[in-house]
Amino acid sequence: MLAPSIHPRNRDVEDPGFNARRAVVQTVVEFVRAHEAWAAPVVFALAFGESLAFISLQLPAWAALVGIGMMIGTGGLNFWPIWVAGALGAALGDWLSFWVGVKLGPPVAHIWPLSRYPDLLPRGERS
Repeated sequence: MLAPSIHPRNRDVEDPGFNARRAVVQTVVEFVRAHEAWAAPVVFALAFGESLAFISLQLPAWAALVGIGMMIGTGGLNFWPIWVAGALGAALGDWLSFWVGVKLGPPVAHIWPLSRYPDLLPRGERS
């Protein structure tokens, strides 16, 4: 059993931003449900944002992508255009993050959040 402070039912008390992120996810999923033609561009944007370094920490894209994926599973959306959009968005987000890292070079270690966790870069280079 989970400790009371991290139990999912207590999350609203522990994390006031949780309700805001949940509302954003619900809004995005409902928008895609109402406007199916926008599903691929929305998935592209979510996958792109989820793949960007540091932006993904604040973007609740994962939950929205799962919700949209459930709509694909129920037959409400066409799989292939959404799959292509998600793959392209993720690839471009990864590429942009890599490009920023190449352009910034070693000074990136002095930018938040890496400046607060100096062991992350050496650990990532070993992996």
